[in-house]
Amino acid sequence: MRRVVVLSLLAALCVGAAAVQRAEALPPKQFRARANALCTGYYADLVALAKRIRPRDLASLAAFQRAGHARAVRFVRQLKQLIPPSALAAKYRRFIALLEKSNTLDGPIVAAASRGDTAALSRLLAREAALDRPLLLLARSLSLTACASPPR
Repeated sequence: MRRVVVLSLLAALCVGAAAVQRAEALPPKQFRARANALCTGYYADLVALAKRIRPRDLASLAAFQRAGHARAVRFVRQLKQLIPPSALAAKYRRFIALLEKSNTLDGPIVAAASRGDTAALSRLLAREAALDRPLLLLARSLSLTACASPPR
């Protein structure tokens, strides 16, 4: 009886350990395909949002940024679920960090546009634009071609 209990406990521990093990990194081709698919979907969603809201003045820019922020946060969350091959992990972490940094500017951009502060808005948009080049370079270096080709 004691042997059955001990074996049962060992089996439960093995199952539990397997459940908490870190997920395996994706093979490079699969990682790139999934990340590119996420970028393609995110960019299509932003284009559709821009067509619906048509940001042409400060109020519509604030509305676009507000709606786009939720999509951007979801996009980064989805990207974080992908586990890159170890050779790409450091670059991918930098890519994610830059996306998150860009996302932190959305709230201040909405606030500046909402209060009509064009000077602050210009500074914030310039900071956001300054993140574009390093993001695109990282996307290219990761061979994330869809991520390196945002809509203009």
